[in-house]
Amino acid sequence: MTDAWIEVFDRVAESYDTVVPFFSSFGRLMIAELPPPAEGTRLLDVGSGAGAVALAARQRGYEVSAVDGSTAMVTRLAATLPAVQVADAAALPFDDAGFDVVTAGFVVHLLTDSHAALREFKRVLTPGGLVACTVPGPLSEGSEPGDRGHELFTEFVRHLPAEDTIVPPFDPDAALTAAGFRDVTRKHLEAES
Repeated sequence: MTDAWIEVFDRVAESYDTVVPFFSSFGRLMIAELPPPAEGTRLLDVGSGAGAVALAARQRGYEVSAVDGSTAMVTRLAATLPAVQVADAAALPFDDAGFDVVTAGFVVHLLTDSHAALREFKRVLTPGGLVACTVPGPLSEGSEPGDRGHELFTEFVRHLPAEDTIVPPFDPDAALTAAGFRDVTRKHLEAES
């Protein structure tokens, strides 16, 4: 993630989920799609932000660790999830094969080097482990954004350098396959507000 993006997330950390409650709903929806965890199933949430995915995973019974590039987001999440730290998604501070599941909710497409990050996800996963990433997709026909997300993205844009874009071109299937993942599947998830 570029320094500009990290600065944006640092600035909006305190109000992030209040402006876009969609993320908490979507985090719960994403975790509900994962297999039920066996006792001791370790999950790493990358780009944890305020904890939408990480906290839903912990509530479901996963042993959760989390990382984010934004110090302000990590500080905020640390109040409820002590196993969170500042880290670069492309250089995770964990041993090989330390997690059974890696999640990344609405972050991989924003990373400076998403391919390097996905290789890191693969490295820290146990053999046969599961990665679950969400990326923005089209709205269902006839639906409109139900929260104030456009306000947050308008705020983001004000802080980005001219050469940055909100969502750079990213093909998740190709990126996951290039990182060595097999059995890549796509599922449409939609949270209603």
